Amino acid sequence: MRRYRCLIVDDEDLIIERLKGIFRRFEDRFELVGAAYSGMEALKLAEERQPDIVLTDIVMPRMDGMTLIAAMKPAYPSAVFIILTAYSDFEYAKQAIQLGVNDYIIKVPLEEQEIRGALEKAALAIGQKEKLDRELLRLSRFRLEHVYRLRRQMFGELLSGASAHRQIQDMGEELRLTFRPEQYFAFAMEDSDYRSFAALYNEKDRSILQYALLNITEETLSQQGLEGLVLELEDNRILGLASVSGSPGEARSHRQAMELGQALMGNIGLFLKRRMNVSFSRTAFGWEALRSVCREALERLGASYYEKQGVVLHSQHPFQQDPHGEEWVEKVARRGLDALKQDCWDKVWLELFRELEEHAGKKRVPAQQMTQQLKGLLQGLHLHVEERLGSSSAPCPDLEELPFLSQLELCRSYIRSCQERLDNTRRPEIRKAKQYIAAHLAERCSLDEIAEHVGLNPSYLSTLFKREEGETLVDYTNRCRIEKALELLKQGDYSNLELSEMVGIMNERYFCTLFKQMYGLPPQKYRKKRL
Repeated sequence: MRRYRCLIVDDEDLIIERLKGIFRRFEDRFELVGAAYSGMEALKLAEERQPDIVLTDIVMPRMDGMTLIAAMKPAYPSAVFIILTAYSDFEYAKQAIQLGVNDYIIKVPLEEQEIRGALEKAALAIGQKEKLDRELLRLSRFRLEHVYRLRRQMFGELLSGASAHRQIQDMGEELRLTFRPEQYFAFAMEDSDYRSFAALYNEKDRSILQYALLNITEETLSQQGLEGLVLELEDNRILGLASVSGSPGEARSHRQAMELGQALMGNIGLFLKRRMNVSFSRTAFGWEALRSVCREALERLGASYYEKQGVVLHSQHPFQQDPHGEEWVEKVARRGLDALKQDCWDKVWLELFRELEEHAGKKRVPAQQMTQQLKGLLQGLHLHVEERLGSSSAPCPDLEELPFLSQLELCRSYIRSCQERLDNTRRPEIRKAKQYIAAHLAERCSLDEIAEHVGLNPSYLSTLFKREEGETLVDYTNRCRIEKALELLKQGDYSNLELSEMVGIMNERYFCTLFKQMYGLPPQKYRKKRL
């Protein structure tokens, strides 16, 4: 059962003590959270204790009960007021009605039963008001959800070409269109890791949080002084329109868009703990450009697939695709699958993934096509491992709905696990050599030291390793060192010198050369661009 928080106000000690005694017998339902001896003291206590019900005397020094109620009403619109007075005065009753006082009690004598009745009446009034507020909120949300659904339908038809901008223009009132079409831009948003978000919440909670996302986006538009509208598309992306305020001009529009993008990322991150990618179209003039700028914002959002998580893609951000990009990635994938026929396939794959990381973002291969090619590569490796081992291997990782760099990380992790499984089938001397190298990467381990550890002649070990692995022992060791350096680069803010020493390469320049050969960029540039 709900307990109601009550505050009593009277300048007479006797009345206060009498009321405290009565409330002790009501504490299961009515909690006395404070007692004040003046109107000024009551205002301070109310701010601190947030009462549901206030019982106050009328005649008090400095601030009487009527003035107190008038002062509290705006700050505590849900509070219920009960007047205690020694007089049965019509004028007081009339003022009380005007102030919305719930009850009027003669305090001499102060009857416990009368107090209880007044409190129960106040509790009933609170319950009725809360029920009404909930119903109004439900109706308001229902109407707003209807608007969002209608917007989604109408803009979906606009984007698909099934309807024209005139239909949206004609339904301005139903869609609550508040933006001005004289000069405006479109923007689009998506969760940079929607898959993780979807895994955390059930469908009902996701719906509530998406509704909150729309509300925060609209509030942010208002905070930035922009008129506009927001809607959710079928694929969980958010589409919006915003009028450019002030004097016209592309520079002003660009600045307002960038400020809006940063504000959206900040507010959504603060209140919903979600990292968003936001993209903007060019500035548009008139209804006729509506479809093209909406499509442009959504297409530019596709470029976030190749970016870090949580980016603002402005109207000058490149998003046009290389017409030969899909052909290029198909050739890369074929090279990878052909390499599986060779003993040194893993070295070829390392080079292929370095090439993908360096060039795929520039070519802007569509996310769907790139994802399919990566999945095809992993599936080919999966079958290769099963054929070599004669048994089932670990399933390929799920790459759907992930940004490109996250996909590459999963691919590399899967490749390493496949390498380890295949290594277990190789000669024990090779396995021991690899284990020794992994354990001594920070040291300058020589061929003689490794050979002594595995019990083979250095020359024979070198020949055997090249024949079994398809690369020299030195190349393999350097590759392991640079892979370790990349892991360290992700974990901390290390200098090139620190990194080189931590992986056993004493020459900083040589270390940077090896790193660039493997990953296409020197270590610090790689950190800035890709981490």
